[in-house]
Amino acid sequence: MVDKRNATGSWSGYLHQGKVGILLALIEINRLLENDEDVSTWKIEYESAEDIDIKHGNEVISRHQVKANKNARYPNDYKDVRTILIKDSDENITTKGFNIDNVSAESRFLHVIREVEGFDMSQEEFKENFSGAKPIFVPNLSEVRLYRYPNGNEYCSLDDSENDNELKGFCVSEIARILGGKKPEYCEDLDFQELKYLQLQELLDARIRAAHLNGQSTSPEIDFNEFIECITNTKKIEQNYILHLRETFINCWEWYVLEIDEKVSENTYKKFKELIAEIHYLNDTDFLQFFRDMNPDKISSTDQITIGEMTDLCNKDSIKDIFYDLLFRVENKDFKIEKRGYDEHEGYLLTLINRPKKRVKTLVEDMLKNTRLTEAIFNKRYLINGQIDDVRISEDVLKAKNWGDETTSADNIFHSDMKFIDVENAIEKLNQE
Repeated sequence: MVDKRNATGSWSGYLHQGKVGILLALIEINRLLENDEDVSTWKIEYESAEDIDIKHGNEVISRHQVKANKNARYPNDYKDVRTILIKDSDENITTKGFNIDNVSAESRFLHVIREVEGFDMSQEEFKENFSGAKPIFVPNLSEVRLYRYPNGNEYCSLDDSENDNELKGFCVSEIARILGGKKPEYCEDLDFQELKYLQLQELLDARIRAAHLNGQSTSPEIDFNEFIECITNTKKIEQNYILHLRETFINCWEWYVLEIDEKVSENTYKKFKELIAEIHYLNDTDFLQFFRDMNPDKISSTDQITIGEMTDLCNKDSIKDIFYDLLFRVENKDFKIEKRGYDEHEGYLLTLINRPKKRVKTLVEDMLKNTRLTEAIFNKRYLINGQIDDVRISEDVLKAKNWGDETTSADNIFHSDMKFIDVENAIEKLNQE
């Protein structure tokens, strides 16, 4: 069994790991370009021997493990990294640790998100500095080193807000350096550089999704030439709003966890990560349709997503307060991705609608105008939303559509007794045995 590990069980750690790899590749590319060296045989490899390998051909130049543990402060919090990974003849892990195979001691790195006290101390120094304290000394058998970032710190914070963290700034600076030598007219264009940063994330995201769809039998990798091609491509480009939608969707789970009072268990986190991953790894067409179906009142004018529609579809508060709150609080019921909801009680459609009750008629009219909805939203008994409760839809449908004198409720594409149900009552009803 090949060891496939992510930086952390959380999605913010997963994203952080990806961005760390982008930064490492960009720094190495700039070093090669400045020394007029060939980059064509260089690449970055994710989730292989460790979280990240920088390779020249088949030679490992540096190996990196990323830990996004907010509470880790001392060397013993990283004891698994300071130990050497051991496997048996069948590639099963017998001792957790850092994989030192084929990589020199000076090229083994650990990436952390907060300062680690006493990481490089000897046992004597550690006992002297932490006498009587809780942390215990753990020998650094793997000889791993803390990675030093461009600002001189041996850590790079993980930002849990909606603002980009300092890692983005490091990456954008490296992109500007590449543009300075390749496309100098863009070396001061911050908007262009930030767009390229997003496109590099998109490139990585596509590789990871491809590996996921392949059963993760291969490790995602990107050649350095692909980085350069992406950064220097100055053809008219349309920002990939689906990438922003993907990131918002998974980041909202992190933001939701920070806002709630309940402690999220490891098993719960694992359960949600599997579901979120399944949605996240949908191809672009299916992912966009998933969000369109959950926003049945948002009318789409084209097959391609626009900045206006992206803003409508990824309302952060609705994703947290309706989508994630429902998933977190519904017990022993499985959310069906293909059904956009639950099968119980004749079916529930989960939406991100968060309008007041007095807007029901407008909502229904907009839903009827929306020609880009799939069958997944029809024939459900309940339409879960943020505020409207116990309001039948079918009567409003017949009035709003102007079906004609001979039309009956049997012609209605919606469930004949479909009604709005607010998220609180939906949770209570779904939790009933």
